[in-house]
Amino acid sequence: MGNPDKIVAVGLGEVLYDHDVVTDEYTFGGAPANFADHFLKCSRLISGPDAAEVHVVSAVGDDERGRAVSAELEARGLCDGLCRVGELPTGVVDKRRDAAGVNAYEILPGAWDAMTWSDALARLAARTDVVCFGSLAQRSAASHATVVRFLDGVIRRERPTLRVFDVNLRQDFFSREVLEESMARCNILKISDEEAPRVAGCLTGCPAADPGGLCRELLDRRENLEMVILTEGAEGSRVFTRNRISAYVIPRGERVRPVDTVGAGDSFTAAFCAMLAAGYDIWPAQAFASKVAAFVCSCAGATPEYPAAAKTEFSGNL
Repeated sequence: MGNPDKIVAVGLGEVLYDHDVVTDEYTFGGAPANFADHFLKCSRLISGPDAAEVHVVSAVGDDERGRAVSAELEARGLCDGLCRVGELPTGVVDKRRDAAGVNAYEILPGAWDAMTWSDALARLAARTDVVCFGSLAQRSAASHATVVRFLDGVIRRERPTLRVFDVNLRQDFFSREVLEESMARCNILKISDEEAPRVAGCLTGCPAADPGGLCRELLDRRENLEMVILTEGAEGSRVFTRNRISAYVIPRGERVRPVDTVGAGDSFTAAFCAMLAAGYDIWPAQAFASKVAAFVCSCAGATPEYPAAAKTEFSGNL
């Protein structure tokens, strides 16, 4: 069962390798895996080395990359919640650059499209305190059903939980049904200002001109929602609750020149949730999450190692 005093957190959804077809390099990733990595690191910064037990729940193929995923999770201190799928390979996203230098991505069919339910997942859901999930892993009926079933198991817990839908729209791999069902099961919704028009367009047929207005509308329409997080890039973030709006503006002196923005949103979500899970209020959670995300933007890769002085640099007086 694990240590009952630890926060049990889960990154639920796709796990994959990004493949640069030019260099033939493979980089471990997937938003739920990135979330899990950062949640564990942030929890250790905030509350100490034994603060959290963090799982990645996904599916991999019975292949070399699938075994590499398990080794990667173990090396990072993450728990393996993977099912093995014989008929599909471990997930890969091919990345190509066009003549203008713009990246284009092909999200290939992979094992995470065939996530299956199990008694082990039921037991994990029954003790999960924090779960983060997105829309991409729900593009297939099989994985969608598993995600929904896991979330329903978390909802049945008698103690408070954080159920975070980090929308993470990818290409056209989402639908109104998936967005509606996901929003019905989360109590925290996170979207970016870039995603807001697409979310509004999918739900209402009319893209939103005002991301803040969309956040308030979503909160008003769904009783299960406790907060909506709107990230606004280098400007900062706003968090909408029933009775207030918490705005965090990144000081100009703390803004960074991005090296690589991959994983920045995942790190923000993870850092914010780690702070809430540790008992901090919204505004300090925003400040901490913004500093973590800024650091990730300043590095190559989605899950860089934190600097030795990370606790002071990210949180000051935690």
